[in-house]
Amino acid sequence: MYRKIVTAVLHRALGDLNPRTYTDLLKRFAPAFEYEFVGDHALGGRRTVLAAQKAWFERMFRLLPGGEVAVRDVLAAGWPWRTRIMAVWEVRSPAAGGYHNVVTQYMEMRWLRITKVTTLVDTQHLARTLAGLAADGLAEAGAPPITDDPATWRVPASR
Repeated sequence: MYRKIVTAVLHRALGDLNPRTYTDLLKRFAPAFEYEFVGDHALGGRRTVLAAQKAWFERMFRLLPGGEVAVRDVLAAGWPWRTRIMAVWEVRSPAAGGYHNVVTQYMEMRWLRITKVTTLVDTQHLARTLAGLAADGLAEAGAPPITDDPATWRVPASR
């Protein structure tokens, strides 16, 4: 029964992910967490501070506006004190002529609070999309990854 609850919560959280609801997802983060988005690009990096993770979500919505998420599958194993989750979902955005990618996330939760997230996508495709956006004048698309250092949270001025 617990796994069904976790699966339903994540289907709803990921399926509703948009600029208005990401703050609800942030509330599910534990006080001590690690979020890593694999890749050396504007959406890559590792964060352990909630303000940095908030800055990352804000950047993602600026770079890929109008995005839609479709959850393919969520698998959960374990118990409330250590739940492991694999989620596969798709993201689409009209940015850069129509961005589409498949996302795989490994997550860990303790007592329904997110303690670890590792996000994997087709990083080459994402990097090409971001490079195209940067070439079109969106400077933030070429920015370094957001980390726990507040200096990386700034929005670079676009051309």
